[in-house]
Amino acid sequence: QLATPFELAESGEHLLAMWRRLREKDPAAPLALTQRELLSAFACGDAYQASYAAVARQDFATQLGAITCPVLVYAGDRDPLHGSVAPTLARLQRGSTVALPGGERTYVCERQAELIGTVLGEFFESNSSSSKQRSN
Repeated sequence: QLATPFELAESGEHLLAMWRRLREKDPAAPLALTQRELLSAFACGDAYQASYAAVARQDFATQLGAITCPVLVYAGDRDPLHGSVAPTLARLQRGSTVALPGGERTYVCERQAELIGTVLGEFFESNSSSSKQRSN
């Protein structure tokens, strides 16, 4: 339903409708970010909706259990995907998560780039060390 396409309208209402949809994801996101997402969505054409449908049909529950490498799972506490973090961790063999600052939504990687860079660096560093220890 979130990827329901908008019919082209002579008035351009389809552009405004997509803009509103994107702003609802994160009303505090910089306008330039929303503009980028808007242009990207329309550049995808029919593939925009198809990509959402493909993700919805994917059997992640089964596939997650087969992943044997360390996996970091996170989402902002106001991200629509936040409720999926705990169930995802439960299915992973070597999953971990990190608490992010409150109030973050869909674009946490861009709005908190320095923090996410640090989190990822620490994750890779700690898992690089543990994998070396296991192989010795």
